[in-house]
This record gives sequence, structure tokens and C-alpha cells, in this order.
Amino acid sequence: QVHVVCHRVRGLESGVWRYLPDEHELRLIRAGEMQSQAQEACLGQELAGDAACLVVYSADLPGAVEVWGDRAYRYLHLDAGFLGHQINLACVHLQLGVSGIAGFFDDSWNKLLDLPTDHAITYITAIGDAVPGP
Repeated sequence: QVHVVCHRVRGLESGVWRYLPDEHELRLIRAGEMQSQAQEACLGQELAGDAACLVVYSADLPGAVEVWGDRAYRYLHLDAGFLGHQINLACVHLQLGVSGIAGFFDDSWNKLLDLPTDHAITYITAIGDAVPGP
């Protein structure tokens, strides 16, 4: 699954959005400011709170293990890395700030994204220039 946590994106309300691939759309699942929760869930990294949005990749770990066995966790991370790389290239082309975040608290993200605890958070991409300083 792909989620977008919007802090300040023109045209999107601040909050947590879930990408629905069959409909090819984003659906708001929780409105409101999430900057402090996102920063805390990313080990306190300011980048997570300062970015315009975060793209968060997750997967149903038991379902993946059923399909791929003991290699599932690795395959899920490879897939997330591929998606993150594509987004990174697009952002660089559009001259947007972008950075991957691989350090985070899984349980905090599962709670923030309203996911079951057996969902694996595999990677996060921060997009957009940082909030201007004082």
C-alpha cells in the first residue's frame, strides 16, 4: 500500500491519504496536521516534519510470506526501494527536494496510518523543500 502524509501540498488537505490503485486516486483517511506525529515516528528526524509530504510504503507481511516464503521481507523492501527511486528521479526532474527515510518506528506508523500491526512499513520518501526557517 502507498500512503501520503500531506503537510503542505497545494490542492490537498493536510492529513493522511491512502492511494487506491484500482480507482487510481488518493482518499483522505484522516484530516489534520500530522507534522509532529510524523517527525516522532521517524525517530525525531526534522526532515519528516519539515517536508511538504511523505510517501509511506507498506505491505501485508503475512500475505507476502504466504506467497514468497522467508524471502518476502526482502522482496517487499526491494519493491519499496524501486518505487522510492522512481519518485526520487521524478522529484529531481521537477526540481523538488526529496530524501528517503529508512529509520522509523513501525508501530507508530501503523497507528498513524490506521494499519494492522502485522503490516510492514518498508520505506518513506520525504518530498518538497523544507519549511523556511525563522
